[in-house]
Amino acid sequence: MRKRITAMGMKKSQLWGRVFILFYVTANIWILCKLIQLKEYADSLSLSYPTGSISESAFDQWKANEDSKMFSGAAVWKKDSKYKVSSEDTGREKEVSCYQVKGQPEAIFGSSLAEGRYFTEGEEGVCLLDQVTAHVLFGSDHVSGLSIRMNGDDLRIVGILKEDTAVCMVPAKKDTVFDGIAVRKRERGQSSKQAVSFMESVLGSANGQMIDGQHYYVTAWLLYAGITGVVLILAGNRIKSRTGKTDNVLCRTKVGFWLCMAGAAGMLVLGVKASNPGSDYLPTFWSDFEFFGELFREKAGQIQELIVHQEFAAWQRMLHIWRQTIGGELIVLLCSVLIFAQFFRHIWSTSK
Repeated sequence: MRKRITAMGMKKSQLWGRVFILFYVTANIWILCKLIQLKEYADSLSLSYPTGSISESAFDQWKANEDSKMFSGAAVWKKDSKYKVSSEDTGREKEVSCYQVKGQPEAIFGSSLAEGRYFTEGEEGVCLLDQVTAHVLFGSDHVSGLSIRMNGDDLRIVGILKEDTAVCMVPAKKDTVFDGIAVRKRERGQSSKQAVSFMESVLGSANGQMIDGQHYYVTAWLLYAGITGVVLILAGNRIKSRTGKTDNVLCRTKVGFWLCMAGAAGMLVLGVKASNPGSDYLPTFWSDFEFFGELFREKAGQIQELIVHQEFAAWQRMLHIWRQTIGGELIVLLCSVLIFAQFFRHIWSTSK
């Protein structure tokens, strides 16, 4: 009877093991896809200034500076009034928030174009619309080349943004003063603190919100690597707990255990290399615990700022993907701990 119960317990354990492996592989594929999506924002950096703090001449001076070569793109923006946009062809209209942009809009929105292209600096009489407004006015978001009317001006649509809020982006008028700047760093691992220091040396101190895409990419990758390492260590302990009477079984057990330990160490190294945290996340001395405490408080503050203030849908999308990734990683960790705890409890109960 005891042998029968033990056999049933082992079959149940094997079934749970197969279910866990299937779940773990599926969850990891999903998390890796999210990490790839998050990588798009790893080079983005934005600073919000008090209204009208950045002059056009200051931005031109900033671009002419030799150090601006550390960025692949830059743009400044100003939130204008709300206007009604209309289409003479359909007779429909919708109220939108208008933004004036100088520089390269892709520095703000990245690859968030549903259709068309971004306007270039110096273009006039053009605009970018969001998908919702395009559908309201024309019934489609494939409307590049069509015209709208806003505030008495005729504007040609050159691109449609993946935005779910009603916005219209237009090239900035001459002598406009701006409220924020967004840049794209040439290298993901480049220090954000160094970049911000350079930006503020020319444009003045922001003392406002900073959105650092590198922070979200690095934290998601490091947590993923850490959790995967923990799961491999638990798997190694499970393999080590197996017993066998033959030397062959004992040899396989030892090999499996050390492979899991090596995999855990390798995953941590891979996480650091893939995330490329840069000098912002590394102290002068590894024993400098105060550095890590300050780093945690600073980055936690950035997350809270982004939750409260999300100027563009691209930022909202970044935060949403980051939340999904972190949530998925924590669920994987919780399920892994529960599965292995169930296994070890079974081993303990059957050994009595």
